Amino acid sequence: MTTHVSTFEFFSSQNSSTSSLGPQSTRSVALDSVRINSNGISDPIRQPLIPLSAYNPPSSESGVPGKLFVGSVTNTNDGNVAGIAVSGQRNWHVNGRLFDNNNRRPIDRNPAASAGRNAPDLVLWFDGPAESAFREDGDLENAHGEILYAYSQANPYQTLCHFSEFEEEPPNSSSDATEVVTRLAQQLASPPVEYVLGELNTGQAVIALDCNFAGIAPEDSVYVEPGDIGGAGPDQMPTSVLENTASAFRFHPSVFLRRTQFIRSVARRHRDGFDIARFGVGMPIRIRSVTDQPIVSNWLIVVDGSPQLVQLNHGSLDLRRPRDIWNTLWVPLIRGNSSIGDVPILDVVASGGTRGPSNSQLRLGFLEYARCLPLLGTDITQTGTVPA
Repeated sequence: MTTHVSTFEFFSSQNSSTSSLGPQSTRSVALDSVRINSNGISDPIRQPLIPLSAYNPPSSESGVPGKLFVGSVTNTNDGNVAGIAVSGQRNWHVNGRLFDNNNRRPIDRNPAASAGRNAPDLVLWFDGPAESAFREDGDLENAHGEILYAYSQANPYQTLCHFSEFEEEPPNSSSDATEVVTRLAQQLASPPVEYVLGELNTGQAVIALDCNFAGIAPEDSVYVEPGDIGGAGPDQMPTSVLENTASAFRFHPSVFLRRTQFIRSVARRHRDGFDIARFGVGMPIRIRSVTDQPIVSNWLIVVDGSPQLVQLNHGSLDLRRPRDIWNTLWVPLIRGNSSIGDVPILDVVASGGTRGPSNSQLRLGFLEYARCLPLLGTDITQTGTVPA
């Protein structure tokens, strides 16, 4: 039996038909001074505010969700060279001429093992004649421009309500997810009022309050405190990929579901073909250690079927794990509890835009989906991720 991480979405009878945040929408992201190293590989390029959920592996040409890059590349000769790249092609348009990229995709998945293998961010890649055309006898420095993101038909997400969970094979298989989908549907149909994430060595249960179900982030990442790395406890992240277990990752969800009686179906959209403890094929799930105390966190929430992006102000509280942000800030807001005061909820996409009073204006008693968007930190590389 092997354990696989898969990404799911659910369909609710409360789904809004007027959302402008649809997953198939093309999203434009501005890039400024993205560094390019001596191997012709850029630093990871920015993702949209709602980062991409797990998508198809690199063997699928259509699986890379960066569709188009339009911009310029600077070099040490103070050159500013215009470039256009299209996902799936193997060349660059440089100053209006087409140059081969040594049969390498110019927009590709981040090759770092710590980026995870299921939803890594993207990099720009320069090689062969295309790289020479950009260099103009100098070294590549930075890329500037716009990149367009969109899921391909190989990644048929239809809603914004995604989460990742684990499945066992057998009974599931690459083509048949009946058991795990049925299990999830039954869990959501008859949910607990508090969701148990796991039990510590002391016997103490770790609970997500006022929550029917919790899953890990659909970008197949977990966000942990530095002390959560080491593998000594059931809630800690192992330093070796060979010691990965589903139960350890389940302690660190980023997605919290409520009012699940309105969920009418669950669909598996992406499956990792390798066991989560497989040697030599990269990390199944990105592990990010949140090394600095976040002042704010960004969230995608769905309230009575209406999705919105909001920013939650943590004040002086040191909250680094999504489960702690959920229990400490969101749950009192949902319950209308004044114990934390009127925590400011801000618009992510409008500077200075404040929502409030937060719990009444947003009608958080009707909140059904909350996803903590990526927190800043240091990505951990587990041993055993690449062949020795």
